[in-house]
Amino acid sequence: MSVADVMIGVLWAGLTAYAVLGGADFGAGVLQLLMGRGAHGRSRRTAIAAAMGPVWEANHVWLIFFVTGLLTAFPTAFSALGSALLAPAMLALVAIVVRGAALAFAAQLGGTGRTRPLRLLLGASSAVAPVMFGAIAGGLARERLVVTGGTVRAGGGLSLWLGPFQLAIGLLALAACTALAATFLTVEADGDAPLTRAFRRVALRATAASAGLAAAALPLSALFARPLFRGLTGRGLPAVLTGLVAFVVAVAALHGRRDRLARGAIVLATAALMWGWGLAQFPRLVGPRLTVAEAAAPPVELRAVAVALGAGAVLLIPALGLLYGAFRRQARSTGS
Repeated sequence: MSVADVMIGVLWAGLTAYAVLGGADFGAGVLQLLMGRGAHGRSRRTAIAAAMGPVWEANHVWLIFFVTGLLTAFPTAFSALGSALLAPAMLALVAIVVRGAALAFAAQLGGTGRTRPLRLLLGASSAVAPVMFGAIAGGLARERLVVTGGTVRAGGGLSLWLGPFQLAIGLLALAACTALAATFLTVEADGDAPLTRAFRRVALRATAASAGLAAAALPLSALFARPLFRGLTGRGLPAVLTGLVAFVVAVAALHGRRDRLARGAIVLATAALMWGWGLAQFPRLVGPRLTVAEAAAPPVELRAVAVALGAGAVLLIPALGLLYGAFRRQARSTGS
């Protein structure tokens, strides 16, 4: 295993962390649209804000980690993706900025009447971002991009990220984000029976939708993304099966009111599908020709990046743990 292989594995682990933790953030925004009106809706939205609000935007550090790591360790791939995915990536980033602004302004304004338009904007933008990320992943999985020397020669344009398969993967990402948020909140609301039941109902529906979309994505990939299908039924098959089984376990656990088991199963399912996808495409990085080895920076630079990432992890991971722990305790003490 080369240094480049290790580096892409580290970056994929960071992207998986973003899919789980950032996905829960996006899902929490979507839940703002599903909690209804009146006193019950207000209490549920308050619970969402208390549980997710303090660390709402912190999880984007994993996206920054992936993007900067790709730039420094695999500059050829970054150059190709930057030009081919400019439009959908910009839409996703605009959605992230809009949701952050909506959350900040809503926190400063009192009164449900004045904040309702902001909640709608928050929910809509929280839905757009994962759909766009999913569409990007679906488009890249079709391996239509032809890259030479970091320059896209063919396969770009709207057809890269618009199509039936891309839409299916985008909806899968949206459903998985909603399931993650709802299961997290079901556990956070433990002790408040009405809130727990409300979040569990949403979690059950979103998890079932995620499982159905994941199962449907496999035959769709056979039609629209043959290279991905071969990888998913080959090297990536153990991870794919793990993910599907984890979805089933999550549904059963929610039915049985075993909320912590359901949360762990949803996290495992999301991570398993991410790694199944990654293994299915390895060693191809962009398109059918650009591999991990070909896109990598020189070995000296890769080693320097690895040292920098290791040093950063020593600071970042404990800091994030402290952030989550401190704000979780504060949210619980405030709620009580």
